[in-house]
Amino acid sequence: QLYLCRFPGTVKTLNYYKFHAELFITFIRLCRRMNSKDTVFSQKLSIVCRGRQIDLSIPRVMGILNITPDSFYDGGRYVSEGAMVERVAGMLAQGADMIDVGACSSRPGASEISLEEEKSRLKSALQFLRKEFPDACISIDTYRAAIAEWAVKEFDADLINDISAGRWDDNMLPLIS
Repeated sequence: QLYLCRFPGTVKTLNYYKFHAELFITFIRLCRRMNSKDTVFSQKLSIVCRGRQIDLSIPRVMGILNITPDSFYDGGRYVSEGAMVERVAGMLAQGADMIDVGACSSRPGASEISLEEEKSRLKSALQFLRKEFPDACISIDTYRAAIAEWAVKEFDADLINDISAGRWDDNMLPLIS
């Protein structure tokens, strides 16, 4: 049993499941009152990536390729070319619209790597991925402006995914704007 106070001095007893049902119904009623223009997905936003327009008015899937040996999720499973091809081909076949390549772990407690180390990890992966998947929309997961600029210039990276939103490198936002 749940006890809800609707007004001072009143208590309403509700069954747990009935409470969730009423909460869900309230949510549906609220959604019906919203105009479709009230949501980010109702705006006509799109990007052009590798010559194809990606409509952002509907949710899109970004496949993640961690090429770090100490990733919190997959811990270095995709550092060899064969593993990368299998992983990226699988993500694209399953409907990924873009592939996000990360070479610097952001897991709590991870040791920070040098700019040179991040660049070294990305270089071999991006050379290989651009050769094997020339039409894939490639995103670079980095918070360093120097890495972002290098990846765009050298490997024609399509997107930059900065987990700090430009807060950790003052040059990032001017670079990508």
